[in-house]
Amino acid sequence: MVILTLILFVALFFTFEMTTTITSNSSLTNDPNSLFAHPHHVYLLVVQSNMVRYDGIRGSWDRVVPPECQPSPQIFRLDCMLSWSMAKEPLHAGIYPRDKLARIGPGMPFAKHILELELGFGTNGLVPCVFGGTSMDEWCCNYTQRNSPSNLYWNLIFRAKASERTAGRLAGLMWWQGGADAVHKEVAS
Repeated sequence: MVILTLILFVALFFTFEMTTTITSNSSLTNDPNSLFAHPHHVYLLVVQSNMVRYDGIRGSWDRVVPPECQPSPQIFRLDCMLSWSMAKEPLHAGIYPRDKLARIGPGMPFAKHILELELGFGTNGLVPCVFGGTSMDEWCCNYTQRNSPSNLYWNLIFRAKASERTAGRLAGLMWWQGGADAVHKEVAS
């Protein structure tokens, strides 16, 4: 509960003008099967493998989706083709080639919790930008490894801008760092 509260605080801390009222005379529909379906508020899901739970609970995923992770017609996902569709697990599948192992993470419960707060947000969009096994440094814009720029950072920026062009406003960021920075004592301290 403490982690969910902290994550919610971070998302609300990064909120931009969340006082928008969604009116019923919107020219776009929120029917997830419509070609014009789009979310009103967008949340970036960023960083490490804990966000996608690569190993599952028992080392492999039995494909069972718990109730808190079931799809909702009020929650959308920006897929690898930069199109909005109704979000369903695994949220992160297909974003990076390595995501063939994507599992269930905290993204859907987070989006549902935002809706439960009844803040008048309408629909939520999730933008998966997770890559497992990465360190905090690898997400910096000036990170170089073997003289190449950080594709992680620039992919995050690209997907965030794409979501803004095709949806409502960027409302928050859910950042969940895993254990990559704790592997070596000198890095962890």
